[in-house]
Amino acid sequence: MSERLLIRLLADDGLTWLAQDASGRALSGANAGAPPAQALERAQRIVVRAPSEDVLLLETPGLPGARSQALKALPFALEDCLAGSVEDQHFSAPERLDGERIPVAVVARATLRGWLDRLARDGIRADAMYSECQILPDASIVLDGEHALWRDSTAAVRACRTQEL
Repeated sequence: MSERLLIRLLADDGLTWLAQDASGRALSGANAGAPPAQALERAQRIVVRAPSEDVLLLETPGLPGARSQALKALPFALEDCLAGSVEDQHFSAPERLDGERIPVAVVARATLRGWLDRLARDGIRADAMYSECQILPDASIVLDGEHALWRDSTAAVRACRTQEL
């Protein structure tokens, strides 16, 4: 039984996936396409990597008050950083909102809906979804063919075509 199924959403609407055991070791190499039903049934957790180009990673100062109040205030605390309207964006914050700075992922609601619909077509229901850059350790670079990702800190991330480096 696989502990975790990792699924990567590609910019061209394709998918790749791999299964990991309880220690995080890959049970096989990356596989193109959607995982078969058997792999989905065996997985205890399904984690999806979304294209970094579509996710804006920001930080905001800690917000006072209860979590529910802070989550309502969060979009408006970041409004000046956004090109679109707050109502058209989905904001994701960590479970714990304590601390001086709070990392926040922002994605267009229409983009997120498209991802969820794409996954649903293959019977996939994600337990968690992260931008590709969010899963990189600090101070790292990944060159993946024509795709480059790098991360300096929690919110200092970039994605571009390799030739643009």
